[in-house]
Amino acid sequence: MENFKNSINIQFLFLSIIFLLPILLTSGIAVAEVFLFFFTFYGVYKILTEKKFYLVKNKEIIFLFIFSFYIAINSIVNNVNVDKYSSIFFFRHVFLVISIIYIYEKCYQDHKKVIKLLYLFFIILFTDSLIQFFLGKNILGYVTINNRVSSFFGDDLILGSFLISFFPIILIFVLSNKNLLCKDIFFGFYFFTIFLSGERRAFIIFLLSILFIIIFSKDTRKLIFKSLTIFISLILINSFIIKGTFDPLNRIFIKTYNETINYNKKAEINNHLISENKRKIIIFSHEHTEHYRLAIHLIKQKPIFGHGPKGFRDYCRGVKYDSEFGMCTTHPHHLLLQIIVELGIIGLIFYLFAAFYVIKNFINLLKFNNRNNTPAILMTLALVNIFIPVVPSGNFFNNGNLMLCFYSIGLYLYFYKFNFRS
Repeated sequence: MENFKNSINIQFLFLSIIFLLPILLTSGIAVAEVFLFFFTFYGVYKILTEKKFYLVKNKEIIFLFIFSFYIAINSIVNNVNVDKYSSIFFFRHVFLVISIIYIYEKCYQDHKKVIKLLYLFFIILFTDSLIQFFLGKNILGYVTINNRVSSFFGDDLILGSFLISFFPIILIFVLSNKNLLCKDIFFGFYFFTIFLSGERRAFIIFLLSILFIIIFSKDTRKLIFKSLTIFISLILINSFIIKGTFDPLNRIFIKTYNETINYNKKAEINNHLISENKRKIIIFSHEHTEHYRLAIHLIKQKPIFGHGPKGFRDYCRGVKYDSEFGMCTTHPHHLLLQIIVELGIIGLIFYLFAAFYVIKNFINLLKFNNRNNTPAILMTLALVNIFIPVVPSGNFFNNGNLMLCFYSIGLYLYFYKFNFRS
């Protein structure tokens, strides 16, 4: 009996780790990686000892292992720098997916206390962001950078991306705990913090997410409408009554207009720098457009298999970030272009196959008019937010992004394949 209780406590401990991933990521990617390593190790160990091989044999997991194998082979063949060998162990992320499904199946219902802690963490995050916005410095002494709030992330201006990536997941967790108070106020400040971050990509995905939820998730519409009312009220209060150290509207709307529609192009003619006031429509910004030009140039060189994981960065290192085609950086800032540049058309096929799978499943979800499909619908939104190809993106092969990606895939498969359909 005592061994049974110990087993339950250990499982709950690892369930807590996966629920508290947002807190771990705020502490640093290295911290999150250590905890997820032990979480994955425990999950794989329990699956083997309990012989739950059905978790490994289902077609979705097999697909992910095949994708990992392709990345490993591609990395070996295209290797230029020794750090590319890290991609050989890409399969570790698939084991994270399996471990998430296992732990959730075991003790998902015992999560309410952990959800309260996560709820409190986000309230602290919102409060700290407001302090930084109004005073110019947060409780840790981090100041605003380029009129952007970053809160506990400091110099890493990823607060908006962090919040929008976890938004559907946090919505599922909060809805599952009926004891939480003021949910509409919570999400009103959640939206307002995304706005304060000044991340235009995050704000665009936020608007698309709200539209998605209103159309497809009727069980959450009332909460979302109330939260939007509070969000809009906060913007009006900030605009006309209590103003912060800067106006986020300038960056999100005015700066975006200037960088896309009314871009002030500079040219060098006869060794004199002049400004040509021309209206020129570009893609997101001048820098993004130049990154995409370079990506297309690299795609033409190796269209089938690509340049290998992190190949875009390796090319830029090779030319000392001074390419004659487009503009160099660490990655193309567009998920689809990065996949084709680094994994080729074969990688694109994997992406399209996965997209078709999610769309097909989503259509199946809409056929059922009950509450059981709400988490699966919201996890579909989470995947869309990560893999959407119509806005700029982060580096796919960044460890933090991969953790979030496969964490979301694990939750998606649990709620759709192992929970909703069961």
